[in-house]
Amino acid sequence: MSRLGFHYYPDDQHYTRRELERWLPILHDLGAGWLVLVGSPLRSVPEPFVTGLLEAGVEPIVHVPVPVGAVTPADLDPLLHGYARWGVRYVAVFDRPNVRGGWAQDSDWGRPGLIDRFLDRVLPIWEAERAAGLKPVFPALEPGGDYWDTAFLEAALRGMVKRGADALLSEMALAIFGWTYGHPLDWGSGGPEKWPEARPYRTPQGCQDQRGLRLYEWHRAAAVRAGAPSMPMIVLAGGALPGEGESDPSGEVHAERNLSIARLLTQGEIPGYVQNFAFFLLAASADHALAHAAWFPANGSPRPVVGAFQRLATSLDRPMAAKSPRPIRHYLLLDPTSSPWAMLSDFVSAFRPTVGFSVEEARWADQVSIVGDGFPAEVEDRLKQAGCQVQRLSLSSLARRPASKSSSTRPNNIAAMLSGVIHG
Repeated sequence: MSRLGFHYYPDDQHYTRRELERWLPILHDLGAGWLVLVGSPLRSVPEPFVTGLLEAGVEPIVHVPVPVGAVTPADLDPLLHGYARWGVRYVAVFDRPNVRGGWAQDSDWGRPGLIDRFLDRVLPIWEAERAAGLKPVFPALEPGGDYWDTAFLEAALRGMVKRGADALLSEMALAIFGWTYGHPLDWGSGGPEKWPEARPYRTPQGCQDQRGLRLYEWHRAAAVRAGAPSMPMIVLAGGALPGEGESDPSGEVHAERNLSIARLLTQGEIPGYVQNFAFFLLAASADHALAHAAWFPANGSPRPVVGAFQRLATSLDRPMAAKSPRPIRHYLLLDPTSSPWAMLSDFVSAFRPTVGFSVEEARWADQVSIVGDGFPAEVEDRLKQAGCQVQRLSLSSLARRPASKSSSTRPNNIAAMLSGVIHG
């Protein structure tokens, strides 16, 4: 599965069936294998939206960005069991507990013993996640933060070991951010071993720290020091933001920087313990404070980065499409709103295709026969790019009904069999 992913809307208001149908083809064209969804502690992301993603090969990560202390296991238990039952693996509860605003009570932040209070509140929720069948998720920390992120992480993991929570720790994933902060993509590469002068709240001139794309190396080092060397990581949000750093009125710099991150991921230069990378932000309502970051603005054309990712996804598909044998020999692609059912029985009997309505499923066939004009030319182009041989069958030709052939007399060349029904 692709490690490329996206952070969906920055709110929990866009989970209708119509929105699912709109975004699934776009996610496919972008090469997405993951989607981060903002969830509410009061209600789940609707089941059809979650299962629709999973059926399309896109793994959802649900992020419930509540302050520490705002929810209890009893509050979340029905949601956690529902998500697990539908096939979700990761539900990340809380948001940046190493900043003051990440706590429900300001008084909890200012007193000594912050790490112990953090563990008092979150360990029962992680246990509830595990009991529901989910992977417990350590919440993403603000790089730097009011409490330095690497120090917070190491102290919290050491606290878990001290409390005897080793079994829970062995099953846990670590949520992280992957922002560039305008730095080069190799900023901080090598982690604290290469940059030993870096200290919490003090990065000497000429030294680099974790506040960049390579944060995962620094958090990995903190986890190793705390006795948790094998924690997988999930990126909730990251990448280069529009307008970050140099002037970029055309959006080309934004596109190239994010494309470079995607290449690092797809070429294996970002280590495998980083499970995914959720580029921020797929979309936002026009009046949302984060609307400026959306790759698909509510009022306007997609940013140049969209076309760059579509081209990358196409190039990555080609080697996969060239593999042989493909799992489906011949796929008859139907438009559910206008397919001529009465005309199809003899054709199906003669050629024995797999019959369905899914363009995504059809991509895995050697040969695809598209019935009628219900699918636009872009669908045909996408199937060809995936390595399929594609024909369109006119309705008038289907009406002539080819004579049925038994499977024992079918010629190997399917194109020859179709010669009498393609385009009339």
